[in-house]
This record gives sequence, C-alpha cells and structure tokens, in this order.
Amino acid sequence: MELPKPLASWQELLGAFPDDIAGLMASLVNQLSPLIQNNPLDNFDGDIEPDGFNGLTRDANYERLLLTEWALQEECPDEFIRRAITGEHLFLEPQRKENREDRTCYALFDCGPEQLGRPRLVQLATLILLARRADKHKLRFKWGVLQDANFVWQEGLSKDSVLLWLKQRSHMLVSQDILDAWMASLLSDMEEEQNRSIGVSELPSLVQDLWLVTKSPLNKPVDVSRLVSIDEPILDPDSISVSIAFNKSTRSLSLTLTDEDLNVRILRNPFSESKKALISAKWDESGSWVSSANGRRLACLNNDGKLSIHAINEKPSKKHQSPGFFDVPEGQQCIGVFLTKKRSVILCVDKGHFYFHNSPQYGQVKTVDKKQSIPFGGDNAALLSIVIGQSESGTAKLFLLDTKGQLRTLGLEDDLALFKTEDDNVIALGQTITCEYSVRFEREQNCLTVQWYLASSQPSSREFKINYSQEKPAIFVHGSGPWHKGSVGCFAYENDDNMWAVVAGPENNTVEVEECDRVVGVMHVSENLVGFSESKTKKMPVLVVMKPDDKSVFAVWSGGEYCLISLTSEFESGQLNPRYGYLQYVNSAKEMIVVNLLGGDELLRLANGGAV
Repeated sequence: MELPKPLASWQELLGAFPDDIAGLMASLVNQLSPLIQNNPLDNFDGDIEPDGFNGLTRDANYERLLLTEWALQEECPDEFIRRAITGEHLFLEPQRKENREDRTCYALFDCGPEQLGRPRLVQLATLILLARRADKHKLRFKWGVLQDANFVWQEGLSKDSVLLWLKQRSHMLVSQDILDAWMASLLSDMEEEQNRSIGVSELPSLVQDLWLVTKSPLNKPVDVSRLVSIDEPILDPDSISVSIAFNKSTRSLSLTLTDEDLNVRILRNPFSESKKALISAKWDESGSWVSSANGRRLACLNNDGKLSIHAINEKPSKKHQSPGFFDVPEGQQCIGVFLTKKRSVILCVDKGHFYFHNSPQYGQVKTVDKKQSIPFGGDNAALLSIVIGQSESGTAKLFLLDTKGQLRTLGLEDDLALFKTEDDNVIALGQTITCEYSVRFEREQNCLTVQWYLASSQPSSREFKINYSQEKPAIFVHGSGPWHKGSVGCFAYENDDNMWAVVAGPENNTVEVEECDRVVGVMHVSENLVGFSESKTKKMPVLVVMKPDDKSVFAVWSGGEYCLISLTSEFESGQLNPRYGYLQYVNSAKEMIVVNLLGGDELLRLANGGAV
C-alpha cells in the first residue's frame, strides 16, 4: 500500500503487513508520532554541528519556524493557533554533521499482565517509532523486554524481531529490582565491549537516551530516561491514553482503537492474513447440527429431510472436501445422528419402527420394532443426543437421551431389540475421544452428577452441589482435558447468578462473569496464550464468553480475561466444537460458520438456503 510521506522510510517493514493491518498500524503510528518524535536529542555529550538544512519537518522547534508561518500569525492569528494545536506548522529541518560517538537509543518494554491486549498495540507502534527515530538521527537502536531474565538486547527492527517481540508475554509484574538488574547487565556488556572497568557513576554519561515503556512506577536510572505509560480508560473503552514523562514535564494524548478484529490479529501475527472459508454448501437456518467426538466432522439436518456431513479441516483451504449427503427416506423422521472419524449412523423413526441407517456397516439398515414410546419431539425438533459405545461384553450399545430426560440403551447386536431405561433426570449425554458421559440433575437436592465410561471399565462419577435452586442448570462439557478414572476432563456449570464452577481434574475454580456476558462453553488453553504463565505446554481451563457486542469472544478465568477473537459477523447462537478450540455458530445472516478461536481463521462456512 502507498504510505504517507512521514512513513515512507518504513515502507519495507510496514509493507510486510497485509493491507488492512498496514493501514491500521500506519494510522496508529501517525497518531502517536507527535508524542514520540518531538523529543530532543540534545543530551548527548559532544557538539552536533549544524550543516545547513535538510528540507522541512513538522517536528516543533519555533526557532526554525518558516517565515511564511510567522506571516500567517500576523495576518490570521486564529488560523496560526489552529495549526499549532493540530501540529500543522512547518519547520526547517537542520542537517547535522555525522557525530563520531557511538550513540545509542535504548528501550525496555513491559510485556506483563498490565500491558496485555490493546496496550500491546500501542507498544508495537512505539517500538516502530523509536526505531524510526533512531534511524533518522543515525543512532543505534537497542531494545529489550523487562521480564527477560537473560537481559538480551535486540538491535534494530525487522519482521523477525517484531514476531519475537509479540511472543514476549509474561505473568510477572515489573519491579524496581528488575530494572536495576537490567542496568547492571548493561554496564557489564559495556565493560566487555570497551574492555575496561565501568562504575555505576558513569552510567549517566554512557546511557543518554533511555525509554521505559511500562505502567509501573519506576525510579529512573538516568536523568534522560523517558517513562512511557499506556493505560486503558475505564469510561472510554475505545481509546487508549498514552503519556511520556521526561524531566519534570509530562505530555499525553488519547488514541482511538475500534477495529477489534484487526487488533486481535496484530497481537497474534500481524504479518499473516485472516482467511475466510469459502461457502462450501448450504443449510437450513431452522435445521440442527451435531459434531463428531473427534471434532473433525459436522452433520447438518435440513427441514427438507436432507442430511449433509462436512469435514472440518484444521487449516482453511480454498477447496473444501465435498460434503456427503443422506436423504431421509419418505415417511421417516431423522431424530439423531452419531458421527465418528469415518462412520455415520442416522437414527430415523416412523409409526412402527426405528431405523439405524449405516449400522453396523455402511449401506446397511438395522430395523427395530417400535414396541416402546420414546419421546423425541415433533417435526423440526432438535436432534436427540445419541452415542454408540460398547457394552460390558464388547458388543455395540446405543445410548439415547429422550426429550423427557430419560437415558435409554439398546444393544445393537442383541436378538431381542428393546430399549432399556437406565436413568432419569439426565440433562446431557455426549462423548469425548476417550469416554462416553452423561450428566444427571436432582432438582430437589440441587445436585449434579457427572458419570463417564472409559473403555472396558466401570463408570466413574462425581457429584457437585449447586448453590441456588433452578429448573435446569446451564452446563458445558469439553473434550480438551484428559478424562481418567475419577478425574473429570473439562466441565463447567452455573453455580449461582453470574457465578460458574469450572472443573478440571481435581480443581474446582469459581469464575465470575459480567451480567451481560453470555457463556458459550468451556475449554483448555495454553497458559502462555493468555499471559497466565510463560509455559507453552501447560494448559488451563477457561470459560468461553461472548460479549454484548455479539462479536468479541473472551477467555475468562478466576484471575482475569483475554480476548480470543472478534468475529467477522454477529453471533446469534452456537456452541464450541467438542474437542478443539473452534466455535460453531449461526450469524445474523443465518450462515453457519466454524471459526478457530485460537488462530482466527474460518474453517467452514455454510450459506442459508436449504441443502444443495
């Protein structure tokens, strides 16, 4: 894209961004530029001799204001003042002789929890501007991250170093001891470079341009230190307040950040383009859908009786795998679908029989006489939850949850095909890749019981008391956590008004959400992703919450929250993928979309309009 003249020297770096992100970054850099660029470099030892002029600049120094601007002050003082306020005045830019000193601009950035989210965008713009300022004045530019225990200075700025900086997230708050350790390490580096002993008293003469980008109140190690504070005003969520404290003065401005989708993309990888899935098929907005336990297949039932089965690819592709289709036979009603990696079982019913299409082998139909009345809802009702597992004898066994909360089972290989009622008051039935589970709710006791079956073992169960009386508590189960004997993998339930219990293994944490937020699921995420710790392998359970704008999706835990993604269209209804960090939702245009919450890409998009 064509950059403004002040940014032309940064065409190579900003040009590496996709156009939409480059435009946002250029706008942000332009807004912040007056605050960063108008900082003098007169503090370096030695004379910097003038050598004529080198064009025009907007860097304010009224000793070099153009005569035409002074003439405007005489003729139109109001216009003169307006231009001064908006930074439109033009000044002569001096040409200076090359200074033989090895002059360096140092910058240290706080990548801790106080600077997560949008303040990091301002930090990135500050990083770009400081590098540009150093280049303009022929300074070396070195920068580091305060939380870096190895005290590594990066030199210059490139695409690779921006990506390196984006990975620097920490749960550690900045303290004075951390800054002092950085200064001690810097002195040690200087001693090694100059091959001589350097005392602390020499630090002010050696470090004459230092920037500290942090909210933490730190004592400046040298007088020329500039403290850059970035803050999000509570009463104005679309703006960011930035101030620079230098000597005894403080200058500040307010930046506007509104495009949440681009903001999230920049914080992940600003050089990658967000990919949207192409329309691969159509579906009926009043239909229903079900996912496979492995999270890779999605079945959509349309009201015209056509079932489409789609593959969910981990990476978006221009060419989707063609969906499979099943036409419900005339006179039958589809009431349930069970999907595995390769298998699809469609349960249909008519007045006298149950039909299991493609069970136990593809193309086959198992017919069961309808000797019992099983409530499954009328026409256009949601699909029942069904799971096919193994009985104790190793034969195929169907688990079915009817609309009355009764858990039924049926031996698919038994000669006597009769449904048995195993339990009642069941509110959920499902499957992860390692087990089948059910959730039972005793209203009188306000007690939830989670029961799960691992392969070839007796069922395990855990009970949870709910603090307030309700007809049916909201619950969510996810397959991202390990389910073991006696250990729940990933489970959440509403325990009180706006209070949720999040259970994973032995832990049971209480998480509070805002009254206007909508919880859409629970899952595990990397602690490094949300800045909880620096571990990239350790996972933590979080609630997945939709904000009131119906586009912003947050991970929420007992200690904070983190914006996962801003959807490209408004969320109306949906659920999490049973295994992965994917959100399957219907948008305001009645399209069905599957989006990767952790990567930002759309993996599947189905248009509204019936099967094709």
